[in-house]
Amino acid sequence: MSRRGNDTHFLVTDSITRQLEKETNEKLVDVYEKLTQAGVDQHESQRETRLKETLANLQRIFPGVRGRVIDNCKPTQRKYDTAVAVVLGRNMDAIIVDEEKTAIDCIEYMRNQRAGQATFIPLDTIQVKPVNDKFRAFAKGARLAVDVITFEPVVERAMHHACGNALVCDSMEVARYVCYEKGQEVKGMSFPHLVGLHTDEQSQL
Repeated sequence: MSRRGNDTHFLVTDSITRQLEKETNEKLVDVYEKLTQAGVDQHESQRETRLKETLANLQRIFPGVRGRVIDNCKPTQRKYDTAVAVVLGRNMDAIIVDEEKTAIDCIEYMRNQRAGQATFIPLDTIQVKPVNDKFRAFAKGARLAVDVITFEPVVERAMHHACGNALVCDSMEVARYVCYEKGQEVKGMSFPHLVGLHTDEQSQL
């Protein structure tokens, strides 16, 4: 009877030990993920700071540097913030300049200063396809991304270049309707209550 009691004790102890090890490992994984994310956030924050400092220098030295795309437009409503960010994608941090020569001068300056790299959108030479007006009345609850942002007329070409014919849908149901009912092939990322979709025409820009 004593032996059986001891065996039961060992089994309970072993079970508790395994549970504690599992909980400890889960906590360690959670801490590791938080530290990793903190490192990523810090790196992004440092990159953002360097980019802003570089941009400030470029604007001080070279006339016609108008700033980043994201700083030259604003969603008409807060609910569009995420979708607009997805639509802009890699163009979000692109720097708008009046002329191609200014872009070349900026790139040379950044190279000499070892200030990293940046994408430039020269307003005088950037290729922009006309917006396809059919998407303005394509489906209820779907609208062109360029129509849900405000910007100064002088940077209009840059905004059309960045947004193309991308559609912003108010819900996943609207996105499905555009894709399946209207037969429009789309590329995009979905979010709760809001969807940013790129039409095939956008991908050709």
